[in-house]
Amino acid sequence: MPQYDSPPDTRPGDYTVAFEVFLDADGKVIGMNTLDNALLPGYKDAVAAALRRARPFPPETARIFEFRLTLRIQTQRQQQRQTTQV
Repeated sequence: MPQYDSPPDTRPGDYTVAFEVFLDADGKVIGMNTLDNALLPGYKDAVAAALRRARPFPPETARIFEFRLTLRIQTQRQQQRQTTQV
């Protein structure tokens, strides 16, 4: 399974990457354009690689679509606070 490890000096926040994805008739990714880059080293490339390695998309999937993914980086204190609120 693909994995992304953010650099240790990454500031907390939301990092979003978005692609316009192109599929062939069999549902395989044949291309993509970057619409939004999170400016987080390696994140855009990791998401693009995962999309390319994905199993073919179902036949009902549009041949051109937008894919957006947000990674939320939190401090350890924010994570502890969120856990105690649940």
